[in-house]
Amino acid sequence: MRIWRVVESSEPPTQYYIPHHGVLRPDKLTTKLRVVFNASSPTTTGISLNDILMKGEVIEDVFQTISRFRRHKFAFTTDIQKMYRQIVVDPYQQDLQRIVWKTGSNAVVSVYRLKTVTYGMSNAPFLAIRTLQQLAEDEKSRFPLASEVLLHDIYMDDIVSGVPDLETARRLQSLLRDVLQSCGMTLHKWSSNTPELLNISLSTDVEHSFSVDTDLSVKTLGISWKPFQDRFVFEVSVSIKPSYTKREVLSFVARLYDPLGFLGPLLTRAKVLLQRVWQQRLDWHDVLPSRIADEWKEFVTTMNCIEKVKIIRFIMTDTWLRIVLQGFADESEAAYGAVVYLQYFYQNNSAKVTILASKSRVAPFRVISIPPLELCACVLLAQLVQKIRSSLRLEISNIVLQTDSIIALAWLNTPANYLKTFIANRVSNVQRFTKNCCWTRVTSHLNLADLVSRGLNPRDLPELKLCWSGHHFLNEVNCQVDQNHPLWMNLCTLVSSRLV
Repeated sequence: MRIWRVVESSEPPTQYYIPHHGVLRPDKLTTKLRVVFNASSPTTTGISLNDILMKGEVIEDVFQTISRFRRHKFAFTTDIQKMYRQIVVDPYQQDLQRIVWKTGSNAVVSVYRLKTVTYGMSNAPFLAIRTLQQLAEDEKSRFPLASEVLLHDIYMDDIVSGVPDLETARRLQSLLRDVLQSCGMTLHKWSSNTPELLNISLSTDVEHSFSVDTDLSVKTLGISWKPFQDRFVFEVSVSIKPSYTKREVLSFVARLYDPLGFLGPLLTRAKVLLQRVWQQRLDWHDVLPSRIADEWKEFVTTMNCIEKVKIIRFIMTDTWLRIVLQGFADESEAAYGAVVYLQYFYQNNSAKVTILASKSRVAPFRVISIPPLELCACVLLAQLVQKIRSSLRLEISNIVLQTDSIIALAWLNTPANYLKTFIANRVSNVQRFTKNCCWTRVTSHLNLADLVSRGLNPRDLPELKLCWSGHHFLNEVNCQVDQNHPLWMNLCTLVSSRLV
C-alpha cells in the first residue's frame, strides 16, 4: 500500500504536511487527472521541506539522450508506470510526507502518510534515478543488454532507445520488462517505428497503432515524433492578437522547445527580437512599440509554417566507409551560431549528410568588434562538437571545423598566453575542446552557420533544404580538407609543437 492512514493520537516530533491539488488535462491519453504535491510550501517557520532536503545530483541530458536515439534503426520509447510510487521511503521519514484528505464537503478530515517517493519533492528525481541505476548494476549479470539501456538511455521515467536489428529489439523489449518487473515496475505507453514491436505488446500498453494512427505523433522527451514516418515534427499553438506585451513575447519564446537546435535559424530570430524588446526597458505589461510589434506579428503569424518541418530521426546507414563531422561557425552583428552535420562516405564513393545540432547566442548589449564575436562562434562550435562526440559514441574518422574568419583562425593558431585575456580564455577553451580536430577556412557563401547567426522567418524554413542536408559540396566524395592549405591546422599537433 502506497498510502497509510494515520491513527496515532500523538504527533511525532518532526512532520510536514504537503499541500496538494489536482490538474485536469483532458488531452492526455492515460492520466487525465494528475495530483500535484507542493513540498516548496513554507511552514509557519518560513521554511519548506524542499528547503532542507539534500537534492542529490541528477546527471541526465535531453540533448544526449535524443542524439543517441537517432542512432537506432529499430527505435522505441516506453514509460515506467507510476515509477515514483514503486520506491519506498524510509519509515522513519514518512511523517515528512503527510497529507490531509476528506471524502466530501461535510466529511471528517483524515490524515494520511505517503510511504513512497513523492513527485514534488526536490530529491525525488535523484531517488528515482539512483534506484534505477542500482537495479541496473544488481541485474547486470542476468540482463546485460537491459542494464545498459537503464544506465544510458533513460530520462527520468522515459526509456528512449533502440538497436540495429529487429531480433535484438524484440529481445531487448522482453528483457526490459523482466528486469523492471523484478522490482515491481511496469512498462506501458510503448511506441516504435516498427509494428513488430507493438504487436507483441498488450493493446493497453501501446500508445499508437500502425493500422489506424498512421499520422499520430507522440511526445518523446518533449519532442514530437511520428513513429510511422519516423520523423521529428513540431507542433505550435499560436494566438493571434492585435497587440503583444513584453510578458507575452517572453512566454512565447520560452515555449519554443528545441533541444537539438533543428529550428536554429528561427530561434535566433526570436532571441534577437526578444533582446530588442529588453532594450526598450518596458514593463511586463507594456505593449510593444510599433516597429518591433510589426516584426513580432509577422513572426508569430507565420509560426504555423514550421509544422511542415520534418526531421529524419535515423541518421545512421547500414554500410559506410567512414564518418566525418562537419562543423561551421559564423557571426552577425546581432548573433553568432554554430551548426554540425554528420557526413557518411559509402563504398561507392557517394556521401550522405544529415544535420545533427545547432546552437546560437545573441550578441551582447555592449558593442564589440566583429572578430571577437567570430571567436565566440568558434567556442560555441567547439563546445557543441564535444557534446555531440560524447553523445553519439561513434568511430569518427575526422572532424572538420570551419569558419570564414581569418582573424579567428590566426588566434587559434597562437598560444593562448601570447594573447589578451578575453581572447586568450576563449582560444584556450577551443584548443582544449578540439584536440585532433581540423580547423580550416570556408568561404562566406558556403558557411552553413550563416543561417543560424542571421536568423530566418518561419515561412522560409520548411523549404530550405540547405538547412537540413547542407551544401551540395558536402555530398561530394572529394570534399576533403587539404592539409597543405595554409589555413588548415590540427590543434593537437599545433599546441604540442608550440610547447616544445
